[in-house]
Amino acid sequence: MAGLKVWRRIQPCILRDWACSRARSSCVYICLSHGTLIFFCPAFTPDLPFWQKPFFIRAGILPGIGTLLEGAHRPGHFDGVATVVALLLNLTRADRAYFGEKDWQQLQVVRQMVADLRMPVRIVACPSVRAEDGVALSSRNQRLSPDARRRAAAIPQALTAAARAIEGGATPEPVLEDARATLRDAGLGPLDYLELRDALSLAEPRPGEEARLLVAVWLDGVRLIDNVPVRLAS
Repeated sequence: MAGLKVWRRIQPCILRDWACSRARSSCVYICLSHGTLIFFCPAFTPDLPFWQKPFFIRAGILPGIGTLLEGAHRPGHFDGVATVVALLLNLTRADRAYFGEKDWQQLQVVRQMVADLRMPVRIVACPSVRAEDGVALSSRNQRLSPDARRRAAAIPQALTAAARAIEGGATPEPVLEDARATLRDAGLGPLDYLELRDALSLAEPRPGEEARLLVAVWLDGVRLIDNVPVRLAS
């Protein structure tokens, strides 16, 4: 279709990282290997970080998806995400933007921002890509030692087992405690959170609704996040 602008994958980069030629080359190489044909690399020299400018998007002023879980453990993080993504969408006028489900809360923050600001773009969720042992693919995995990478498999194992138990009718809280214990026994920690939340609002889930099990845990100094869907019984 003539004039159709589609971003196969949007990966907002922190400005100081994107300015590094190594980070830029790595991103370009990964995109090329997956068939990307067009790159949008605006040239700019930021005089101030966006959080010091007079105007930027605040995603965490009011209680909501921007202040829970990741928002609570990383204050201001989603302000940066929302600002960078809003700038990118405004500059590109993309019709569709693709975000991975691995950063589930980020996906919901972006969806809410697009809806609230009436942006003419459709946010498309892409399923998490996983290694053979179930670990969600992430650039952070490269920072793990071979032993730590092996132990990281406890994350999807714990989430999957918990999701199956809850969908089978088990009471969520004891199941979540078992999942947390599984991570501790595998040598992971500290644990920032492992919670069952409503899939869209990230509030406490209600029976019969789509939910998500979300986790953020440290492993040898590397912070890893993951999530899996859960269908709650009515």
